[in-house]
Amino acid sequence: MVLFGGRGDPDTEKHQHKNSNVLGDLWEFDYKKRKWEAIQPSAGRKPSARFLADFAEHEETLLVFGGDEESGKGGRLDDLWQLNLTTYAWTELHQGLRC
Repeated sequence: MVLFGGRGDPDTEKHQHKNSNVLGDLWEFDYKKRKWEAIQPSAGRKPSARFLADFAEHEETLLVFGGDEESGKGGRLDDLWQLNLTTYAWTELHQGLRC
């Protein structure tokens, strides 16, 4: 299982949604070790930090669609990104608009 972005404060486990940051990090759950591990994607373009995005994982690909770049008014995204789960390289499939 792979997750991208979200909201939080990586320096604390305490839930602080109102004061949290929009994240652009990438994590994979290791089922054998039963823990999350940070992933460093390959060099190149990658999606902007976001939360409330939609995800689909199929075979060796993770698709990330839209989300919000900031809380409050505006900041909605409708772009589509693909992550190769073997090379961890991002590809932008649809640039979309910022709403």
